Amino acid sequence: MIVGTAAYMSPEQAAGKEADRRADIWSFGVVLFEMLTWQRLFEGESVSHNLADVLRAPIDWARLPEGSPERVRSLLKRCLEPKLSLRLQWIGEARIQIDEALAGQEEVQQPVALIASTRPWLWIAGTAVGALAAVVCGVYAYQARTSRTSSAALHDSWWRWTEAAGADLSPKANGGANDCDEPGG
Repeated sequence: MIVGTAAYMSPEQAAGKEADRRADIWSFGVVLFEMLTWQRLFEGESVSHNLADVLRAPIDWARLPEGSPERVRSLLKRCLEPKLSLRLQWIGEARIQIDEALAGQEEVQQPVALIASTRPWLWIAGTAVGALAAVVCGVYAYQARTSRTSSAALHDSWWRWTEAAGADLSPKANGGANDCDEPGG
């Protein structure tokens, strides 16, 4: 069984063979080619035509814009190499080649790379906080979705979670504020 979008499949995928990380490098090359040319690399009439083009059609490198840096052209040729042994082996190599190609262009700025290189702890902390929040929300949503109990039981489970975390959110803990049992409260 072949799974994926035919125009972005590597030749080994299109042939029904087992794929590894280099299949993703091929797909990256297809996307990069399309970004530079504003045209689809493989645009057959059907899925079968796309698969046949991936397997047999030569790539028209003349479609790349004339001003494309040689390093980018070289990178594309390595990413879109049909022979696995000659294809780019690691996607990190592509990032290095793109950075080197952009280094010659002073007007191109890389604010994300600059922040990441000067304050890596900020990215790590932000990612950790975001991941933790996603896990907590996901577990709570899963519990709410799988539980066939009433909303009162879900409310009770929330209180159990906060108590387990050491938080005391009861009205008594904050001096009776937000106590809705009293008139006017």
